[in-house]
Amino acid sequence: MNDLRGVFADLDGSLLNKEHRIGETDLATIKTLKRRGIPVFLATGRHILFAEDAAAAVGFDLPVCACNGGHIYDFHARETLFVRAIAQPVAAKTFAFLRESKLDYTVYTPQRVIFRTREVFRRYRERVNVPLAPGNRFTPHFAEDGFDPDAEDILKFLIRCDAPQALAREIAALLGAEDAGRICVSRSDAAFLDINAAGVNKGEAARLLSERFGFRLEDAMALGDSDNDAALLRAVGTAVAPRNAEAAIRALAAFITTDCTDSPLTNAVSRFFPALL
Repeated sequence: MNDLRGVFADLDGSLLNKEHRIGETDLATIKTLKRRGIPVFLATGRHILFAEDAAAAVGFDLPVCACNGGHIYDFHARETLFVRAIAQPVAAKTFAFLRESKLDYTVYTPQRVIFRTREVFRRYRERVNVPLAPGNRFTPHFAEDGFDPDAEDILKFLIRCDAPQALAREIAALLGAEDAGRICVSRSDAAFLDINAAGVNKGEAARLLSERFGFRLEDAMALGDSDNDAALLRAVGTAVAPRNAEAAIRALAAFITTDCTDSPLTNAVSRFFPALL
């Protein structure tokens, strides 16, 4: 086994426990790895505003991969290192479809999070805003107050639905073959469909970060639990999934670690690189 040179960790369902926080044992492991010169990057489907608490917990010294890789952001410098928006005509078509639907949706732009309605935000407030430290809680915006998809870059649509695969086919048919090829569709949860620009995924973001920090992905470990982590797990040398991960993601993993409530990162590092701890 090669030496460990970098780590990429998903948040929800992976590094975060049921209180939506990184456990103390995993926090200690992250700090130990960083002291040894091994960077630990957060790689999440969340908007940067949802990820700031976790970034603060591990220190603001490393960029965060947000929006499934559509936005790589350096909290320390308050600087965007990479951003890729959905092509505006495609984003406009998708938004028009969602506006007429009865689905809960959220729109991520580089600066803002736009919920369909105030009621939609109230449903998810306990999950996405309340767990954050008071100083990190974000100000939501609402499409019902008026939102022009041509006026802002759209990094991601997050859509709650009962049948994500069927919805993905419906949107692809609506867009047509050419425009459907300009988006990347994944799931961040069994009931959530993520739409990003084509070419955006956590694996590609990991490649960009590994080049920037000077290590090979073959020498990296990744932890992930959902469909939007698949490209990341395929990209690295050591792919790890928590016990609570989806079956298809567990099948990609070299090791099934403990579930997200029980220090999954620490257990994975102990399994493959015990000398580091």
